[in-house]
Order: sequence, then C-alpha cells, then structure tokens
Amino acid sequence: MRKDRPDLAEDRDAHSTPIPREVTPWVPRLLLQAALALGLGVALLVSAGSATAKEPVDTDRLLFETARSDLPLAQRLKAAGRVLARRETVDADLAVRAGAALLPDAAEPAAWLILRGSDAGFVGDEMRKRGVAAVQAAWQSAQAPAERARLAAVGWLLGHRAEPFPAAMTAVWPLPDLVRAVLRREIGHMQGASGAPALAGGAAAVRLVLEESAACAALLDKANRDDPAQMRAGLDGLVDLGSDALPLLLHEAESGAAGAPAGRMPRAARAIVVLGQLHDRRATPVLARCLTSTDGWVRAAAAGALGDLGDPAGAVPLAVGLATLGDLFRARDQWDYPGTSETTVPEADWRRVDYFAVDCAAADALLRLGIPNAAGYLIHDKLDPSKSNSRIRVFQDAVDALRRSMPDLDATQYNVDAGLPQRDAAFAALATRWRVLRDTLTPALDETDANFRKEARALAEKLRGTDVRTFMITKPACALLGRTMTPTLIETLQVATKGSARAELAETLGLVRDPRAIPTLLGLLKDERPFVRARAAEALGVYVDGSEEVRRALLQTLRDPKEGARISALKGLVAAPRSADVLAAVQAARPQRVSKDWAMAETAVLLVQEGPAHWDTVAKGLASEHRYIREAWWRMLRTALDWPAYLHAAKAKPATRHVRRVTKAMVLERLAGRRAR
Repeated sequence: MRKDRPDLAEDRDAHSTPIPREVTPWVPRLLLQAALALGLGVALLVSAGSATAKEPVDTDRLLFETARSDLPLAQRLKAAGRVLARRETVDADLAVRAGAALLPDAAEPAAWLILRGSDAGFVGDEMRKRGVAAVQAAWQSAQAPAERARLAAVGWLLGHRAEPFPAAMTAVWPLPDLVRAVLRREIGHMQGASGAPALAGGAAAVRLVLEESAACAALLDKANRDDPAQMRAGLDGLVDLGSDALPLLLHEAESGAAGAPAGRMPRAARAIVVLGQLHDRRATPVLARCLTSTDGWVRAAAAGALGDLGDPAGAVPLAVGLATLGDLFRARDQWDYPGTSETTVPEADWRRVDYFAVDCAAADALLRLGIPNAAGYLIHDKLDPSKSNSRIRVFQDAVDALRRSMPDLDATQYNVDAGLPQRDAAFAALATRWRVLRDTLTPALDETDANFRKEARALAEKLRGTDVRTFMITKPACALLGRTMTPTLIETLQVATKGSARAELAETLGLVRDPRAIPTLLGLLKDERPFVRARAAEALGVYVDGSEEVRRALLQTLRDPKEGARISALKGLVAAPRSADVLAAVQAARPQRVSKDWAMAETAVLLVQEGPAHWDTVAKGLASEHRYIREAWWRMLRTALDWPAYLHAAKAKPATRHVRRVTKAMVLERLAGRRAR
C-alpha cells in the first residue's frame, strides 16, 4: 500500500470506488499460485505502483491489456492493478469488459474493475449482459464462500437480482470489502425491520432487505436502460408499485443527494422522477436534499419531482435554491467557463457539464405549487437578453413554464429563436405585464399547511441569526415565496428579543409585499431601537402609495429624535403620491446639515412631488464615476417611480455603449402618469 495515498486504504466512503485493503494481498495470493509457472515475485504490483506513480497512465490501454486473454496473467494483473491504484476516470464499458474477461483467472481484481466501471459512467446493455454472463460462468467453478459472495455482489450490481445471489452475498460475515462497497451503493440508506440501517443489522437483515427490494430494483434497472421503451416500462412499473417502491427509491435519491458516483447518478435521477409521481410526502425531505447534489440533472429532477409531488413544504427549499446566487452550481449554468474562482468543475471537464436546466425546473415547480413570484424570477433572471449568456434551452424552458402556469402573461410573444431586438422588446412587454399583475395575484399554495409552516418557520428563524451570507439568501427566498411567508414572519418577529432580528424581519416584511404586514410594521415604528424603527420605516415605503395610514405614519416619523429613523422615513416617502402635506413635512424636517443620504432621498421625493426640475441632480448621480453612488441613486429613483431594475444598467460605467439607460423623456412620461393617477 502506497503510504502517500491514504485515500486508497479502504472503502470509507459509500460513494467512491474503494481500493480494498487486500489490493496488495490479492496480487501475491494469485501470483504465488502461478509462481512456479511465471517466476514472478510477490511484490509485483507494489513495485509497479511505485514505478508508475509519476508517469502518465493510459487507462484505456491498460484496460485493453487486462482484457486480452492471450497475454500472460501476470501482465494482465499488473495492468489491472495500475488502473485500480489510481483515481482517474475510466471508460465504463471498457472497465466492465476488462473485468469480465479477467473473472475466470482473478475474480477479486476483476470484480473491483467492474465496480469501478459501473461507478464511472453508464454501462450499456450489451456490456452488462457480458458482465453477468462472466459472473455466472465464474460462479460454476467458485467454491470459497468469500469468492462466491464477491461474484454475487458484482452480479447484483450488474442487474442479476435472482437467487442464489442474495443468500451468497450474506453468507460471509463480516462482509468482504467489495461486497460491503456494492451493498452500500445498492441498499446503504435502507432500513431493516427494526428501523436501524440494514447494513448494521446483520446478515439476516441485509438478506431480507435484498429480497424485499429485488422486484423494485429490477424495475429500476429497466428504467435505467438506454432503450426508451424499456425505460418507460420500468418507470411505469415503479409507479404501479406505489409505496412498496418507496424505500429503494428513497435510498437512490439519498445517494444522489450525497454525491453518488457518476455512473449511479442516472439511476438516482430516475428514482427521483418516480418519487414525484408517487405523491408521497415522505419523499419531500430527501428531494429537498437532492437540490444540493453536485449533479445538475439530479438537482433538476428533484426540482421537477417537488413540483409533481405537490407538497407545499417543497416550496421553501426550491426558493432557497433560487435565492442562492453565489453557490457553487449556478456558475455552471452559463455557456462559458467562468474560471476556478466561481466553480469547482475543472476546465477540462467543462464540456461534460449540463446544469442549465436546474433553475428553470425549480421556478417551474414553484409555479405549479402556487407561488406566482416565480414568474418574475423567470422573466428577469432568465429571459432578459442583456444579462443572460445561457443556452437557448434556458429561454425555452422559461417560456414553457410561463405558458403552462401563467397564461395571463401571454409569454407566447417571446420567440426564443428571434433576434436580439425582438427578444428584448418581448422581454420588456413581459416585464411590464408582470408588474401589472404582480400585486394582484394571490398565491394558490396553502400557507396554513403544517408541512409548509414548519419549513417556513425554519427559514424565518435564520433571520434571527447574525450571519450576513445567510441573510443574503434568506431574504430573497422570502421575497420569492411572497405573501405565503407573512404569517410566519410576523409570528417570528413577535418572539424576537434582539433588535437586530427585528430589523431583519421588518425589512423582509417589506419584501413580501403583503398589506397584512402593515399593522406589524406600523407597530415597529415605535420600537425602542432606532435602527429597528428605521428598517420598518423603509419597509413601509412599499405600501405608501396605496395606504393613507402608512403615509401619515411616515410623516410622523420624520420627527423621530434619531436621524437614521428620519432618513429612512424620507426614503419610505419617495413613492408617496403628490400631496401638499408631504411636501410641507419634508421641507420642515430638513436638517441644518444635510447628509448625502438625506439629500438623495429628499431629491427623489421632490422629483415626485414637484416635478422634473430635480432631474438634473438625479442624472448627475446616475452618471457618477463611482459605481456604488450610481447604484444608490438608481435604487432611489426606481423606488420613487416604481420602475423595474432592468431599465437602467447602473453597474456599467456611464461611457459604456449599448446598455440600457433611463432618459429624461422616460422620467417625464412616468411623472406625468403619476400626476394623472
């Protein structure tokens, strides 16, 4: 055993191809049997492994060499050992072929090769049949229980689910390393009759689980075939099994969530699809964990399954996934390689990564669960041509989701194959239509559902912490869930003793845009902590245009003894309708020393209250050489005029060409509309 490769010691991880402790011993054992004929020493593989550790290894050549029965056994074993001693990806079919050819002469290393191949990728039907045939042939001559156990495990792995394999696998206890590695993949997350993990329950418990799951496993094998008709038959058969299929399907889904080997991921994805069709809420927590899998298709399948399943509790992890803007996965949704600072995927593997469907699948699932704000996410994050560098499939998935769940948006006008000007115009029309509908749509999701309330409480509780990164995910997730979060946020706020928690919850009550939050926010204007009063005042700005009570409360807060609360009240008033008392109160509250924040908010208020005479000041701020100043002015202006963020590219430098910019004409038109209202 190489001392500098501790990761090859034994199978400690159920989701990595193990190199057993007997990798070195099986070579001497087999070579000693052939030593008289071959004249080789016991240390053949040890020396080979050391000699080749730093040399480039052509694994395909080594596997071809292993499969050649005309070569000396020692040479074939050396080639197999070099493949097994390294963690490099191998060709799945080629590894199974090499293992099948080596089985008659050296069953144990051959079995490890087959396991490595099935882990590496999809094994075709023809190669699976060849592997099973080789196992059955070797079975006839095998006598030792341990050898039979290994052969049975490999046969089971390749889809041979009949007796005597289940009995043979459990005939030796403790389990040989290879058998344990296979069983971890096949039933590792399943429980025995006692409720304990089956693998910890002894031979009888393992055999019982194998026998009970054999029919389901056979159907899942069929669902994992490359023939579409076979795959469909397997999926339909699993659905017909109903709850009897649940334990094995949950095991496969758990494996996908935990990062199963690449060759097992298609199996996990198909199990996840069926879980959605079974409509059993016991699958919801597992599917939620699958949303963080390292495999994009498992994540996409889990998102779709949560939509199919219909459990309101699934909406929370879906929203959190979409709100996690800086995660390790979303960078992979792009067309170009973003670099090592943005993703853990090596550049050499980039062409094999297809994660672009995940976000659209999650938003589609939220729409089906009754969360209308997912439409806004799809429009602004996926259909805006100016900010997306995604594949055309992303646009099509987003449009399809909107067509199915939000017919009032008329997404049919967005042609994904059209040129950039046409798509830009269609996007603008969709965005405008969405803003008209946004506050009139009532979520269909049942916010009183016990499962949803449990997940919603856990999400709201995160706002009582101190981690800024958690806030950056939690608040957008609550905004996406919208009004369904209001009761939970209010309940959480009522028990929040820390001022910082009340401040974060107050801000989030503004993000959900629910009038039911107004009484709670008005109450927070009297909070003992000035910064809580300030957050509440700014949050109330969302509701000031439609509530006289909110307007009066913010005018009263302009006389707060603390400057921070007064500035926030002024920011809350930027969207207030034109009114003489608003203008008078703002002018009366103007301090002798005007801070930058006050001046900015005051200018935005005066732009609405008095008209375009204040536009030049706003335009100067939007053209600042400092990005943070440009963005601050744009946030204030779009709040004042109720504009979407996409209308103006505040991040781009003023001299940048071909980016969206608001103009004086646009402002005048908007102000005229507000005055007419």
